[in-house]
Amino acid sequence: SEAALQEAMAMLQNISGTRERFLGPTHIATGEAQYTMGLLHFFTGEAAAARSCVQSAAAVYVEHLGADHPSTKDVRSVLSEIEDKLLAFNGEGSGEDSALPSEPATPMPDDGEANAESKESKTEDDG
Repeated sequence: SEAALQEAMAMLQNISGTRERFLGPTHIATGEAQYTMGLLHFFTGEAAAARSCVQSAAAVYVEHLGADHPSTKDVRSVLSEIEDKLLAFNGEGSGEDSALPSEPATPMPDDGEANAESKESKTEDDG
């Protein structure tokens, strides 16, 4: 329902703000919150807001995990989908159908997924 979506967005904004205040804007946990907010915006048809959140997340993921990390590639793939929707919306005039997103190919990350993968990739690189 609309109320549940608004509540979810408020919760995500609170989480993101808290992580940014205590951990910093470029911490991986802040990036995860930005990515999740971007997905919610995308699912609700707010492609411009989605792009802003996912772009921020992508920069954090590249910084912490590297450009070739699977999680970074997933975030960039979703960003590409969002940008395609925005291009379609801007190019079609009314954009009624294109304002509604298709489901991104990448599911929302589990809590701490990128942190675990980051530790994993460091162990693999060390050995």
